[in-house]
Amino acid sequence: MIVVRLKGGLGNQLFQYAAGFALARKNGDQFKLDLSGFQNQDRSRPYVRDADILQFSISSPIASEEEVQRFRNPFGQVSRVLRVIMQKVFKKYYTDWHPEVMNRKGDIYLEGFFQCDKYFAECFDELSQEFLLQPNVNADIESIAHLIKSMPCPVSLHVRRGDYVSDPKISALHNICGIDYYETALTRLKDQIGPYDLVVFSDDIEWVRHNLNLSQDTCYISGQKGVGGSTINTAQELILMSMCKHHIIANSTFSWWGAYLNRTPGKIVIAPGLWNRSKDYSHENIIPSGWQQIPILSN
Repeated sequence: MIVVRLKGGLGNQLFQYAAGFALARKNGDQFKLDLSGFQNQDRSRPYVRDADILQFSISSPIASEEEVQRFRNPFGQVSRVLRVIMQKVFKKYYTDWHPEVMNRKGDIYLEGFFQCDKYFAECFDELSQEFLLQPNVNADIESIAHLIKSMPCPVSLHVRRGDYVSDPKISALHNICGIDYYETALTRLKDQIGPYDLVVFSDDIEWVRHNLNLSQDTCYISGQKGVGGSTINTAQELILMSMCKHHIIANSTFSWWGAYLNRTPGKIVIAPGLWNRSKDYSHENIIPSGWQQIPILSN
């Protein structure tokens, strides 16, 4: 059996699920999810993450507490010590492409980020069915989906701020895509496709409204309400993003997946050339072949 630990935001959860799903298919093995990292969180802290992946039609069951302990700590306290050494000393976070992961056999506990489509590209047609919204969740955004689909050429633009700006430790690690990046990306895209309909997603939509010089007919999706009257959630935003024809993404796994799940032939995806500032988190393989990158300076 393969047990995958899910952690972080929805984009990270999708990468982790995809790697476990692909390895289970390769080995003909069972695949379960460790969601213990989302339990007993301090809700007073900003940017608390939830298991948003459960909004999708995933088939993998959730591992029991006993299964998590058995797979994560097979040697008790020794396992915990070894994990700290591997992560803190040897920086084994499995952020980038690590082909040895896909050669593992037997009972496996996967913990990492696996931010590369080489893990799952061969089984993506099957995997993509896992990443469909549950029917009731999908029905809630039918009107917004219809709006996007009615546009002649919808282009998603994602601005990631949140803890990239407010948390000093995270800000020191991640590069923030600035106004120059988005202006350059919009100009490049217009040169390639001509007129388009801009569809904006952001965790700080008011900042976008006041700081990016966008046309008056720009469509701002984040913060809109679904059919049921509640503000659309993270998973719904990601699927709405994937309905656009072309994409301008941030250095964010959230908009990475929004662009990747769009299977439109000939789509254009523009991404930042600098993903983050850390040497410990390599991202040499995060941008798929065919996506365009704009060189940007570290802020």
